[in-house]
Amino acid sequence: MNHGTRANYNAGCRCPSCRSANASYFWDLRERNRGLEVPEHVHGSINGYVNYCCRCELCKAASRRRRQKAVA
Repeated sequence: MNHGTRANYNAGCRCPSCRSANASYFWDLRERNRGLEVPEHVHGSINGYVNYCCRCELCKAASRRRRQKAVA
């Protein structure tokens, strides 16, 4: 196995180095998305709030719903 890669993480490995590679990929993806216009179909979803940093009322409501589910 080639540890420390996102491909290996996607294949099911959850060792610390593969988890770190997957997390790095998503942090980079979020940074790239920050400068983009949020696609209309993403508004009102946790995707819009987290990955695009959209703070419109619909996306903020999605974030609140997610937090409420986590507490329940």
